[in-house]
Amino acid sequence: MPDTIVHLNPRLRKQALFWGILIAVVGAGSIIALVVTQEHLNASPQIAPQPMAGHMRYLLFLAEAGIMVPVLSLTGMLSYLASKIWRSGQYPPPGMQVLRDTKIRTGRAARNMAGICLLLAVVVVLCGIGMGLTMAWLLSEPDHPSSPPMWQSSALLPLSEQMVSLRFGGKVIGMPFSTSPLSGA
Repeated sequence: MPDTIVHLNPRLRKQALFWGILIAVVGAGSIIALVVTQEHLNASPQIAPQPMAGHMRYLLFLAEAGIMVPVLSLTGMLSYLASKIWRSGQYPPPGMQVLRDTKIRTGRAARNMAGICLLLAVVVVLCGIGMGLTMAWLLSEPDHPSSPPMWQSSALLPLSEQMVSLRFGGKVIGMPFSTSPLSGA
């Protein structure tokens, strides 16, 4: 029995390249926007935690939507492909266009491809949820400032002599610390 091959579609290949470049540019722009926003938030000193402003909530919503829309779309597409493979018993399913010449797989090989599609759908959803939670955590950082390092004293006053404590090997070592420029003279 001769191997049946589904031949590539050059137009589909060009479309895939276009959409891949577009997604990469939008993703890079989103990362740059996040970095700029995070630098802006870090540049503004905060004495007490401030509630998230309205524009920050809107930015968080846009970031979450920017992550979840493509994730859910890709998950839906992979699930749909898996169901078509399972029903037809072959990969690629009848009528599907491909990016390269592809040998038709049937039987167990086709079911394995359907399983791989479903596994990838689950992985994409989990990664999307993780990215969404990470984005929410990054954008809500001003609401939950991190604790200062152990060596940093909140009672350190400028132009005064203080004692700085450092942990070394389980012991606390005290050292004089001077912020006065004339203390050594």
